[in-house]
Amino acid sequence: MPARVLFIHGWSVDSTATYGELPARLARDLRLDVQHLHLAKYVSFNDQVRVSDLAFALEAAIQREVKLAEGERFAVITHSTGGPIVRTWWEKYYHAPGRACPMSHVIHLAAAQFGSALAKMGKGPLSRSKSLLKGIEPGVGVLDWLELGSPESWDLNQLWIRARNVSADPAPVFSFCLGGQQIDRKFYDTLNSYTGEMGSDGVVRVAATNLNASSMRLVQRQPTAAQYANKTPSLLELDADGLLESEPVPFAIVPGVAHSGEKMGIMNAVRDNAKRYPVLPFLRKCLEVADHESYLALREEFEARNLETIENERVEIEDRLLLEDRIFLHDACSMVILRVTDDHGKTPEDLRINFTGPNHDPNRLPPGFLLDTQRNHRHPGTFTYFFNHDVMQGCPAIYYTSGSKRKKVRDALPGIEELGLLIEAFPDQGFARYHPCEARPSADFLQRAIKPHATILIDVVLKRVIHEGVFGLTSDLEPKNFKAVKPGKEIAGD
Repeated sequence: MPARVLFIHGWSVDSTATYGELPARLARDLRLDVQHLHLAKYVSFNDQVRVSDLAFALEAAIQREVKLAEGERFAVITHSTGGPIVRTWWEKYYHAPGRACPMSHVIHLAAAQFGSALAKMGKGPLSRSKSLLKGIEPGVGVLDWLELGSPESWDLNQLWIRARNVSADPAPVFSFCLGGQQIDRKFYDTLNSYTGEMGSDGVVRVAATNLNASSMRLVQRQPTAAQYANKTPSLLELDADGLLESEPVPFAIVPGVAHSGEKMGIMNAVRDNAKRYPVLPFLRKCLEVADHESYLALREEFEARNLETIENERVEIEDRLLLEDRIFLHDACSMVILRVTDDHGKTPEDLRINFTGPNHDPNRLPPGFLLDTQRNHRHPGTFTYFFNHDVMQGCPAIYYTSGSKRKKVRDALPGIEELGLLIEAFPDQGFARYHPCEARPSADFLQRAIKPHATILIDVVLKRVIHEGVFGLTSDLEPKNFKAVKPGKEIAGD
């Protein structure tokens, strides 16, 4: 078990009080020397500071402050934005061949590995006004990374999905993801529904904190002459790499915890006077992992626990005394991040993206299937879709017991066997344009690709259609004006 632990907090923190009593409790329970605990205090409330800047400064701070003995390594416990910072640091400084990372374990608590739906709101006028009243800035440089579908998040997670033998390396780094799916209703903001979003802890979605992710690349097939003439879509085909899945990571849904707060927060609700708190046994088990075999065994143990937690937390009842109870369902959700570019590496001027159900009909998708959509403001070809996985795959009827009565909350859901994708890109006419395309994955492939509590990155590459007339050659030396030239037929390409 590591004898030295670093704690890395999240965005918009200005005091080490954010860690609560977790460091002291962990030191006592694990018999760690408190001199070997290091609490991060980084600046995220300055608009100039980026996640890459924080990774650079983290390396400098470690070299300056953490004095390791020969062969000694440390563990890191991150919260929220601390996860992307540590992963960026790790990728930047220690993923090169021959560089042994001084970090042996990294435990992510509710980390925003794929960003947060709230980040876009954090950069808005209301958030900026609140920050100015506090005498600080929102921290746009960090929020840019955290916005769903950001280029930096996309690149880091693609590298993660493609990485191999991380936990089986001679100097392994063991990664763990712990998150919650409960909402502390006292923090619910009526102006921002994301704070009470299903499949979330009030700030970060469960799917966005889970590093068991996957990716795929769809490439538009060259349209046929008939498809050009009739404007019928050409197919999107899976690239040669197929569906890529990250190496397995132990991932646990910790029961009864939300993102933050002294009552339910996964990190700062730990209190020294509490005999037990849900996250502590999970942390101990993660820190006890010493080899690849125990790492994989813990993943299986967490998966079994997750099934129990999901069942126990399926229905949340808010007792309102004389008023009717409020009922909240905790369905399994999935996140799909779709990035659309053309075969020139550019983003089309505009995009219209639709999902289709049975018989490729967009009107036959079940109600409640799509919970949310966000478009990244810095890469407008990237869209993040939040699906209700239980609605999509189907689930049995849900009941709950009130007093002596068993009440039905929701009827059984049949799910759907078909989920297609239809993309129209613009311009769709003129000298250089795009042709519509669609994907029709099989039910089996769909089930393998879109998993509960997980994220998939889908990279879509469109064909840019160039017409004759854009460029021509002539042997006629007599001057002629060609500004009235019109698009000719499509130029065949590879």
